[in-house]
Amino acid sequence: MKTKILIALVLLSGLLTLQWRRELMMHVMMAAGTGAPPPLLDLTDEGPGVLWLADYFTIELVAPDTYAIGEPRYWQKNYSYLIIGSATALPGCCEQNAEKTAQCQESTDSKSCEKCCGGNYSYAGKCTCY
Repeated sequence: MKTKILIALVLLSGLLTLQWRRELMMHVMMAAGTGAPPPLLDLTDEGPGVLWLADYFTIELVAPDTYAIGEPRYWQKNYSYLIIGSATALPGCCEQNAEKTAQCQESTDSKSCEKCCGGNYSYAGKCTCY
């Protein structure tokens, strides 16, 4: 009987750990460190054409209808891309693969675009590979 209860408690704690793993990790990290987020990096000159927002985010036009949105002061230096089409906008995580996109322009539907690009693609009337 005691063995069954012990096994049930171990399984229950394992399930709770899986379900709440992010929250538990945050508590462990907060207890192990100062509890404060890492300090922001100093402001830097990101070059001409870069717009700073709230001294934290940057926006830059990197190609026609393509914007880079960055966090250069954060230690990970995160960047995302916003690609604006004629009908919709596509937020992306990757740079466009211009060579592959040119090869796949003959794609006439989403399936053929996916096959040509190898998985990382968008199709909104024309094929774009990432």
